[in-house]
Amino acid sequence: MALNRTAFWGVLAFVAAFSREVRTEELLFSDSFSARQGERPAAWAAVLAPTPRFWYVEENQLASGAGEDLGGSGYSFAVIQAPQSDQWTSCSIGAFFWMRSRTGRAVLVGRWRDENNHYEASVQVSPAGRSGYIDVVREGARKTLNYSVANLGVAIPAIEGGSRDKPHYLQFIMVGPILALYLDGDRLVEATDGSFDRGSAGVGVQHSMVFFDNVRVERARIAGPRSPIPRGAPDGAEGDQIYQLLMNIFASESDARRFQNDLAASGYLNVTVEAVEGRWHVAAGAFQTEAEAERERAYLESQGTRITGVVVRSRGTTQVLPVARRRTPSLPDKVFALRLGRFANLAEADALKRKLETDGVAGPEIRQEGARFAVVAGGFVTRPDAEKWRSSLEARKYKDLEVIEEARNSAPVVVAQAAQPLASATAPTAGISEYY
Repeated sequence: MALNRTAFWGVLAFVAAFSREVRTEELLFSDSFSARQGERPAAWAAVLAPTPRFWYVEENQLASGAGEDLGGSGYSFAVIQAPQSDQWTSCSIGAFFWMRSRTGRAVLVGRWRDENNHYEASVQVSPAGRSGYIDVVREGARKTLNYSVANLGVAIPAIEGGSRDKPHYLQFIMVGPILALYLDGDRLVEATDGSFDRGSAGVGVQHSMVFFDNVRVERARIAGPRSPIPRGAPDGAEGDQIYQLLMNIFASESDARRFQNDLAASGYLNVTVEAVEGRWHVAAGAFQTEAEAERERAYLESQGTRITGVVVRSRGTTQVLPVARRRTPSLPDKVFALRLGRFANLAEADALKRKLETDGVAGPEIRQEGARFAVVAGGFVTRPDAEKWRSSLEARKYKDLEVIEEARNSAPVVVAQAAQPLASATAPTAGISEYY
């Protein structure tokens, strides 16, 4: 292991802060890169490596190779090729890393099927600032599911121009359809997507040189009990049991699992599937008392949700919460975005869009407005938040920026400081954190 021991344990202290939210149960893979200097570790496959000097061991760390050698999209990956790694489902991949470059991305990948089908979670540094992303690559097309921007709702520390003795810890958690990216134990961004349910994992870069160490892949799930549902209170002292809402019963496990994923994607917490007398029970929530469970049942039923009943389970290590579903604040019908230019032809609009993406502006899109093509980005609850972002871009020499008001679902969403963030219309977040 090449990390400074003080730095190693210091970062682990951050990681422990969210251990109650996601439970890791089984180590699937680990690598501290003790292979011979200059060699590629046997358990790793290089993807989109432009030269043989990519993804090799340097001083007991996995080095990506020089970022300036990366052409095209600028991406390159090292993917784990361990037995059964293509069958990993709900799991987390975490790694210590430091970025030698001043710009670019450090990437973790999950549910990897091939270079054209997988998930990516990354932290990016650009002249425009620092950002966190969760992307899905499907049939070769990359789509941002959700993102966050430093100083607009989240704090992202300086990772660029780093050093070996001051690493950061990046972790990508995948539980059912829920995806979340953490940096040094702080959640940067969360998304929901059901494109892939299994696959390998790995690390990657975009236009940067990054060193990775102590990679760990662990099975993970939202904390919940393993024992079958008892029909009455289990034996044991007070506090050894929890109450859950029985949401539905199915004849097949596959149907139950699909319903479990639907509930998780809708913001339900502690969603479990258990076999009971030949059938499959799907339950949600984890309440300390029956009264709390009944209050939540009454609330959800008042919102039109059908609840089959309340059941009792052994608590285990489940985190007790006062709700079974994360409350979603009411959202305004209108949001404020930035129009960054209007052009007579599509090529000019696309050139601006690419420049914005290169500069780290997340999610710009081209819209046709009559005979012209507009480049639009952002989605803020209040005009002052949009004006603040406009000032930030104007300071970077962007011109002719206009704050526009539009329907909420037509704009990509940026989490804004000093304002209630919107949930992305294309990627609703659900469940790993921000319970209510």
